[in-house]
Amino acid sequence: MVRALIPAVAPGSTMEDIVLAPFDYALLDTPASSVRLRIGCTVAWARDTADGEVDVGLVHNADGRRVRVRAKHSTLACFNMSIPYLLDGLSPEQSTALAGNVKAPLIYTNVALRQWRPWVALGVHEIFGVDTFHSRVKLDYPVALGGYRCAVDPSEPVLVHMVHVPLVPAASDPRAALRAARKTLFGLKIEDYERHIREDLTRMLGPGGFDAERDIAAITVNRWSHGYSYGPNTLMEPENVGQRSMERARAPLGLALTRFRGHLPSLSRHDEGVYEEVVHVGPSAPVVYSRVQGRGGPYRPDPGEVQRPGCARARPDRHVPTRLGEAGSH
Repeated sequence: MVRALIPAVAPGSTMEDIVLAPFDYALLDTPASSVRLRIGCTVAWARDTADGEVDVGLVHNADGRRVRVRAKHSTLACFNMSIPYLLDGLSPEQSTALAGNVKAPLIYTNVALRQWRPWVALGVHEIFGVDTFHSRVKLDYPVALGGYRCAVDPSEPVLVHMVHVPLVPAASDPRAALRAARKTLFGLKIEDYERHIREDLTRMLGPGGFDAERDIAAITVNRWSHGYSYGPNTLMEPENVGQRSMERARAPLGLALTRFRGHLPSLSRHDEGVYEEVVHVGPSAPVVYSRVQGRGGPYRPDPGEVQRPGCARARPDRHVPTRLGEAGSH
């Protein structure tokens, strides 16, 4: 999609050739481009102007430089709870609806294994744990596209995806449970995650010959304190309450629209000070400012795709850490 909007950013024209294509990030945001994508910025506020435009204040994360952008329309596709702090003129009802989207904390962990013979020996590619730290452990999706090749032999390296959702069963209501679970997540150290990873993989794959010290090449822990959006609990709330709340939350306000994707931290009003750069955006030069956050969709295997239980791309030119602390994970 980005290459279609800004063709110069990467070579090629097909899905196959973009998989390993180099991206020139310097071309994402140039004055000559009809579409500009600015990453590494945080929105501080947004409001309608008297002359029928939207005024948006940004802060560059790297150096704190402040920028003002004006455009005909604006879409706040960000963490709902931040919108009442960013957008002027919201009604109390809409602010309450936006604040109700308490996101679920979530841990997504990727473990690089040097080989996956234990999975073959046990005849499994996905394991669900009912009394383990990780509720789901699975081999990576087998994707072979362009120059990206999956592991086809059990002796090859492979990635394992592990999921942990912190829970606090004794909380008084679903949103309180999510907030309490977030505190639990913050209380875990890197050493705790590594211990649970090694213990769970050993319990699940040990009978097939798995050895954590021998087989684990690297660990990356992705800790989402604000993960997926709140889903109504029909055991405690009427079924239509959630839908009505979402409709109130996403209602347009002037020239600004609110949407439910991504994440932006809330900032206070004192960030409305003097901005060093003013960018005027006309109808022929739309601008999108975003903090990029990857989000994978459901897996749908192509009929012509080679089916196999694991996938990994070898990177022999890169140092592969053997301990979590060396991986620089967070």
